[in-house]
Amino acid sequence: MKKETLILNLLDNGKVNYNRTGRKSVRPFRSGSGSRHRLPGALPTDLAKNKGLDLTIIVDIIHVIEYLWAAGRAFHPESGQELENWVRHRLLEILHGKAGLMAGGMRRSATRRKLSKDARKPVDTCARYLLNNADYLRYDRYLAKGLPIATGVIEGACRHLVKDRMDVTGARWSLSGAEAVLRLRALRSSHDFDEYWKHHEQCEYERNHKALYKNGVVPPTIDTLPSRRRAHLKVIKETQDSREKSTDVKGIWGSIKIVAKKPHPFSFA
Repeated sequence: MKKETLILNLLDNGKVNYNRTGRKSVRPFRSGSGSRHRLPGALPTDLAKNKGLDLTIIVDIIHVIEYLWAAGRAFHPESGQELENWVRHRLLEILHGKAGLMAGGMRRSATRRKLSKDARKPVDTCARYLLNNADYLRYDRYLAKGLPIATGVIEGACRHLVKDRMDVTGARWSLSGAEAVLRLRALRSSHDFDEYWKHHEQCEYERNHKALYKNGVVPPTIDTLPSRRRAHLKVIKETQDSREKSTDVKGIWGSIKIVAKKPHPFSFA
């Protein structure tokens, strides 16, 4: 796949947000796996501008830390406080937006200590990595805007949202079925299901009921009137015991006593 096509797919499928000015912004992450995968300098920005997007590319800070540990062991081969202090100092400076200064400093340190070519190779690799990706290591700006600088939260969400549900034993999913389940799972995980369900019921009402009336106006409902139908027989006196029910009824032949026996509790007639 061409780099241009890859970046366009990234812009189309990346996370899009709206800042306070109403302008769209996309924040893709880079794994930072090496200089050979470096994105072209102005190409991503130009493509983003053509789509009306404000593109911010961020290198995962975890990968930066891995390079720092490898370079630190060139100066402090043994694990200990000195190695930790070396990595911590440079990491804090990089978080303050000084990646270029840290790259130059570690190269000078390797030269002053007269490290061999093989011994200083991790140092040169780390310095080259920091310089090649300097445009994507402006963590001071990212943190000031409240942007994430690591993919851990994204990877954790993918595991909880997708893998824990989709990867159960014996499950087989169609694309549409999996998407429907994941949408509902996302609503539950974000505690937005109740609000969504109200919206869903409103949409169902408008689509299946309101849309069937002219101009979408639903007439008001009218309560039904009580029935005025009279009984054919008039009850004069009613007596009841545990086994039978007797009723005196006045008809055209005079007073008639009607006895209606209660059904036996075990009768199925």
